[in-house]
Amino acid sequence: MPLYNLCAGASRALGDSSTPMIAQAVGEAMNIAANWLFLCVLGTGVEGVALATLLSNLVAAGLVAKRLFDEGGFGAVGKAASCIDFGQIRSMLAVGFPIGIQAFAISLSNVFVQYQINLMGVDTVAAFATYFKVELPMFYLIVALGQTTTTFVAQNHGAGREGRCRQGIRISLALALAATLGLSALMLSVGRWAFWVFDENPAVIETGLRIIGVTFPFYVLYVFHQVLGDALRGYGTTFGPMVVVVANICVVRTVLLALLTARRFG
Repeated sequence: MPLYNLCAGASRALGDSSTPMIAQAVGEAMNIAANWLFLCVLGTGVEGVALATLLSNLVAAGLVAKRLFDEGGFGAVGKAASCIDFGQIRSMLAVGFPIGIQAFAISLSNVFVQYQINLMGVDTVAAFATYFKVELPMFYLIVALGQTTTTFVAQNHGAGREGRCRQGIRISLALALAATLGLSALMLSVGRWAFWVFDENPAVIETGLRIIGVTFPFYVLYVFHQVLGDALRGYGTTFGPMVVVVANICVVRTVLLALLTARRFG
């Protein structure tokens, strides 16, 4: 997976976002076929599932890497190996290290959040697991527009076209806000059916409806966090967004969750 992410990021930076998408689609199709082969035909169990995932990721990464080599995106391998630019490496780490710290902090806080959810009983755990599936269309849409903003801003900022940077940010915000408001309203109106698709337990459905009743009306706020934060990353500023995310999503969320659950179970 890291190899695919590296190649896909390089491809998008060069203006090619279709190749990573196609490669991912091919990899997912292979994953489904390989799971069927290993589980239903060969009966290999968990090991087969792991092998299917590994092979599909390798295929997706290989397709993107091949396209980059064909287009000269990697340059000459021998020349690259003999001309390592440590200044460039430092610049890359200055941008990438805060992003890595942010991802680590979010993952760590999610462990605590899941622990608190587990204390609320089986139905609540199932409701949150289903909620994340119902939430995914909005979440992925916002993330995709944010990543698009990063690439667009980085390319135009590098070319000195600041007007296009601002225009791209405005368009991304408008699209993300419109889509999120529409999807939030839709899911709030058909939420019972959406939860029923994944779990027919009435208790799980009712708990899930309570969750989206709290989160979805305010989900639009996440648009500003994601799109504007990714725009700053496109400008090469990653430390500021990291501080905001760690302070709010990690620290504030964790503290509030601890206080509210302590009050409930205390």
